[in-house]
Amino acid sequence: MYLLVEHQMFVRIDQNMPENERPRCGEDDRDLRLLLIVKTPINTIDSVGGTLSNWFGDVPAGSLSQIYSDSRYAEHQIHYSSYHLGREDRVLGRLFVRLKKVAQPTATVSAPICDGRDVPHNRPSNPVQRLLAILSQWLVNRGYWELLFPFRASQRLAKWLDDQHPSLIYAQGGGDLTFLRVALYAQTHCHVPLWFHFADDWPATLYRQGLSYFIVRPLLQHYLRRILQSSTRLICISDSMAESYGVRYHRLFEVLPPCCDATAYVDLSPVRTVSPSVLSLVYSGSLYRGRPSVLGIVASARELLRERGVVAQLHIYASYVPDDSRLLLERNEMVNLHGAAEDTVAQSLLRGADVLLMVEGFERRNTEMTRLSLSSKIPFYLLANRPILVVGPATSGTVKDAQSRGWGTVVTDLSAEAVAAAILSAATPLNGSDLTEQQRRRMDALAYYSTHRMRSQVAQWLSVDAGPQSRTDSV
Repeated sequence: MYLLVEHQMFVRIDQNMPENERPRCGEDDRDLRLLLIVKTPINTIDSVGGTLSNWFGDVPAGSLSQIYSDSRYAEHQIHYSSYHLGREDRVLGRLFVRLKKVAQPTATVSAPICDGRDVPHNRPSNPVQRLLAILSQWLVNRGYWELLFPFRASQRLAKWLDDQHPSLIYAQGGGDLTFLRVALYAQTHCHVPLWFHFADDWPATLYRQGLSYFIVRPLLQHYLRRILQSSTRLICISDSMAESYGVRYHRLFEVLPPCCDATAYVDLSPVRTVSPSVLSLVYSGSLYRGRPSVLGIVASARELLRERGVVAQLHIYASYVPDDSRLLLERNEMVNLHGAAEDTVAQSLLRGADVLLMVEGFERRNTEMTRLSLSSKIPFYLLANRPILVVGPATSGTVKDAQSRGWGTVVTDLSAEAVAAAILSAATPLNGSDLTEQQRRRMDALAYYSTHRMRSQVAQWLSVDAGPQSRTDSV
């Protein structure tokens, strides 16, 4: 077991530090050295980074390192050794960096002290830059971006890996060819075991349209096969995904779902953003995969409630608001868009709400992606111990989890009338026995998604896979 004092702060060590100040771990050193290969670094205002922290929080920062690419965090303090993939790690790297800046010029992540007030602005006003941004996004969505700017390991990356001497690699790909290639390169370079974690069903859904199916998808499948062959431990985000992948790929898949550390939020007071006479609806999370259109239906349901004498306000907290989502959601004066809030602030806002919203898109391309996955917000919402309304297709993994564990009110009919009725049902005070039963179900689900349980699982896996005898001669 690797112990870490809660909220302990560490000095940042990264690729910019002098060589003699970097951490070193000899080939025969038995101390754990865990290398994460994930786009987003550990942080407190992003669900991916927050989940990484929950899983690996018992690993001391001095034993942790990460390769990441999300440039929104380039100026943030990262309390462990980190390597930001740069232009030298791509073919045509200079052009890659310029197009990436145009595509998302101001989509930055707020500092951890963010109070959730400011809405991030995402698109350039210059018409030429806007056209380039649209083109760049089209290249990304079709996968052609990966063909134009493929990963190419730099000498800087190779030297950084040599300095880290990892004993095990944990990677997520998300269908990003770059990170599949980086994971395989790092494993080959370091000769250590690889854990690969699937958070959604991108192997079945990505690059299935148009020419991408014939050009990019075969390349994706090639690297997926290599990942499946090379991984010491294959991990899924849910039980249903592990079962489905076991049948599909004829391999054993472990389960490591999202989790939440309740001890980090003890004694937090609820923060209410509306008067007691107004019904407070709160959504905190991303606005991708068709979620804005579902939130638009929630806004329409709010209008129906007003006709029935119930005044409700919808508050949405998101780090990135696409332009079309902004236009859709800002039509209604009772819908309020905010930037992402730091975890403790967000938890206080959730605790002050009357109903928490969890939504999933109904479009086919989104239902296929979320069929086997779970929302990373589930444990964080459960911790607030407030009524949860889940609006999504019946096939969604999150919807099925809410139904099977009984932690939320579920709506699978995408109509304003159905959502309005469910909001009233979720917000109606329960009698003593029903309230106790509802809270028990939420707490049982929270126990399943507890950080303590997940970290114990991770520690057990590390004890098996990260020993000195686990180094590989070839991949």
